Amino acid sequence: GQHAQTIKALWFIDINDKVCLRVQTKYRKNLNEVLRIIDKFEDKYKIKLELKDPYLTAFGWKKIIYPEKVLNNEKKKI
Repeated sequence: GQHAQTIKALWFIDINDKVCLRVQTKYRKNLNEVLRIIDKFEDKYKIKLELKDPYLTAFGWKKIIYPEKVLNNEKKKI
């Protein structure tokens, strides 16, 4: 059977559109500290992705496929 479990996670995507780090937010107690350190070195864009089968993508084996509106330069740098 299929599992219909939704997992909220932060994905850090490299310049080649592959996931280099994935953090599940509910298991990370020091998430704010981690994000503060990452903010010093990386650009941030807020993009919401919903994937039905993220296995290959989550481990960086497959490129991220962005929604159409993101591809049309609507990425918002935060």
